[in-house]
Amino acid sequence: MTGIRRSSVLDAARTFDAWLAFHQRLDRVPGVQAAVLHEEDVVLSTAHGWADLEATTPLTASHLFRIASHSKTFTATAVVKLAATGA
Repeated sequence: MTGIRRSSVLDAARTFDAWLAFHQRLDRVPGVQAAVLHEEDVVLSTAHGWADLEATTPLTASHLFRIASHSKTFTATAVVKLAATGA
């Protein structure tokens, strides 16, 4: 995202955070966590909803998730992008 002004990224991150909070409630997703990285900085680290519905434990940005097989998609995408650039 080089060349994009930091203020624009921060504005977009705030909008994304509000959108995420709205959809977490609208779609009745128990909890959602996200981060936005701009250049070398984390400009948004957020969580909405519940880590534990029964105990009503709020989800925080510090909670950890087991990603299991989801990382395969990201790895495959990275490999395809590298291959497309000839790297």
